[in-house]
Amino acid sequence: MTPYLQRLGEALEATGDYTVRLIEHPTALHVGRTGAARLVEDIGAERDRDGVCWLLWSWGERICRADDIPTALASIARVLALRD
Repeated sequence: MTPYLQRLGEALEATGDYTVRLIEHPTALHVGRTGAARLVEDIGAERDRDGVCWLLWSWGERICRADDIPTALASIARVLALRD
């Protein structure tokens, strides 16, 4: 699962809007919104019975397939959005 999280982390960092750190145990990607210390989320990954890899929110809900980086970026942007 780590390669999927690494690719997601690279894509998030490339936007300039997020800081990321790979957590080893349990394996997750710690994502923070730049300039907003309280906007953070840990993104995990799991493989289902059919062998499909999924990205997951910290509460266990699926975000999208692990290879669908554009959908993951859009979902993370919504959850970690800066609000006035």
